[in-house]
Amino acid sequence: MVANSKEVARPSRQRSGMTAESTARARELLRIMFPRWISGQGALLTAHSLILTTRSMLSLYVAHVNGMMVKAIIDQNANAFVWTIFRWLAIALPSTFVNSCIRFLEKRLALAFRSNLTAFFQEKYMADLAYYRVRFDSRIDVIDQRLTDDITQLSAQTAHLYNHVTKPCFDILLVVYSLIKFNLRAQSPSKQNRSLLTAVAPLLFGTGVVILSMSVLRLLSPRFGAEAAARSQAEGHYRTTHSRVLTSAEEIAFLRGEAVENAQLCAAYAEVARQERRSAWSRLYFVTIEQFVLKWDHNWSAFYSANNAPLTIDTGRYVWNAAGSIMVALPQLHRVGTSVSERAMSYTETSKMLSDAADAVQRLLSAQKEVQELGGYVDRIHELGCVLDDMHAGTIVTNPSLTERRRNFSKCARLVPGQEAIFLEGATLTTPTGEVLTKPLHFRVEVGQHTLISGPNGSGKSTLLRVIAGLCSAAGPNGRIGQPASFMVAPQRAYLAAGSLRAQVLYPMATTAATKHGWGDTEVRTALQQAGLGAVVEREGGIHACREWADVLSGGERQQLAIARLALHRPTFALLDECTSAMTDENERRSFTLLRDLGITLFTVAHQPNLRLFHTHSLIFDGAGGCTHEANTARLAT
Repeated sequence: MVANSKEVARPSRQRSGMTAESTARARELLRIMFPRWISGQGALLTAHSLILTTRSMLSLYVAHVNGMMVKAIIDQNANAFVWTIFRWLAIALPSTFVNSCIRFLEKRLALAFRSNLTAFFQEKYMADLAYYRVRFDSRIDVIDQRLTDDITQLSAQTAHLYNHVTKPCFDILLVVYSLIKFNLRAQSPSKQNRSLLTAVAPLLFGTGVVILSMSVLRLLSPRFGAEAAARSQAEGHYRTTHSRVLTSAEEIAFLRGEAVENAQLCAAYAEVARQERRSAWSRLYFVTIEQFVLKWDHNWSAFYSANNAPLTIDTGRYVWNAAGSIMVALPQLHRVGTSVSERAMSYTETSKMLSDAADAVQRLLSAQKEVQELGGYVDRIHELGCVLDDMHAGTIVTNPSLTERRRNFSKCARLVPGQEAIFLEGATLTTPTGEVLTKPLHFRVEVGQHTLISGPNGSGKSTLLRVIAGLCSAAGPNGRIGQPASFMVAPQRAYLAAGSLRAQVLYPMATTAATKHGWGDTEVRTALQQAGLGAVVEREGGIHACREWADVLSGGERQQLAIARLALHRPTFALLDECTSAMTDENERRSFTLLRDLGITLFTVAHQPNLRLFHTHSLIFDGAGGCTHEANTARLAT
């Protein structure tokens, strides 16, 4: 999938998640998202890391201020309490700014990742007709979802995962260091009487609890990656079903097919709901176990009566609360020579630091859910890259009759572009999935030989145009396909691009390129007039009017617009595939006469016998695999 890799491992459909295979795929994608350190992404990542470190240090300072506040309350020292409140408020503004920066940089990092992934895969998708050939591949059903939603989710979760892992790591390192120093000071004011083992013992106990918790959660964790991939696939199918109804709304309305389409929509949504329910049940038991093991809710209340009643602590009822209380209490139980307020201050400060550390470890352990879900998106995007690589290599994988087959275009007839004529030499027409339509064909069409292609349905007429245009390949390793140097295709359903009426006629040439070519408004208006669309120009308010042209123009007007494109671009050959089927007889005669008068050689697929009058030759498919190329005896229409 990566540009300089020759062999790419095929994605497994048996498992989804961050397996060893998924980890290798994630590294490939990471090299696309983050190509080098000296880049915009490197600057964002460095700034993000510095902000996360600053936030961890601020948390330690807040813990210290909390301890000072409790000490001031127990000592009934109003001045110290006011000073502590002032320090608390002073740290509030930078803390909120740092928190905002964390969210801001995470979004910027996700956008940078998405931009790199989109640029990489979009370039592969639009190159070498991959966007056309991928329609015939059975491995990806909704490719637009993978190019948009899946890439967005992968980028966002990768950026969030960096935040979700790096920040806890910084917190744990700083808290462990601070707790060890604190426990050493709590043993004795003299350095000679301090024991490092005693200071580290509570932390070792906490580490054992964390390792045990991690093992339990990993053992009981559902397959979040597989669930994420299944949910994404179900959502894509549901959206595709809606798109089909929107695209074919008129045809469905004519046939009154609402009941059938509604049943398909309901079935697609039922699958979405089933996947969501399955995910909810999986999370229910796992979150229950996770909350029992990881929950840290160390609520404390400190109050002293007139006779100095002991400090009362609510340690909660969960596993980590119990372990945390032991870790906090151990250094205080053997502490001597300190006042009650100092012990309360120490307990509050260590409790806050340990609470931050517990929260950090909890986020690290719960991050495995995000890692597994990330694995699902990694597998889908990696499969997208594998399929696009196959499209560039000329390989299509189909699944007829539940038996997987591969069609390798590199073993087919050779396309020879830049020719002065259209010819086939020993090439056999086949469908994109490999079904044979004809025997080896041999014919040649020179400039000026206007050729009408006819024959029964499914005999290979439209496939012939696709082969000449380079969209499909023909069988025959020794065959040759001559592609003219200058040609343009007009399909039955004319494509209407976004933009003005002028942009429709110029397509596929951009406005700036057309200006350099010397095509201005006058040339565009002339082409529209020649195609019989002068009334449309007046009706829509000129050639610079912008509309949803697919909704504004009728079927015949759309086909006339395709003729206007040909009249403006004037290629040597025009490959016409039923491009006048929706026109009136008058407009049809005008169109063919216009193209001939402009010196464009017609290569037309049509079923109307009367069109022979506009062509000098006929290419007749017999439906049995053969075809005949012959000159017409009828007089050409004028």
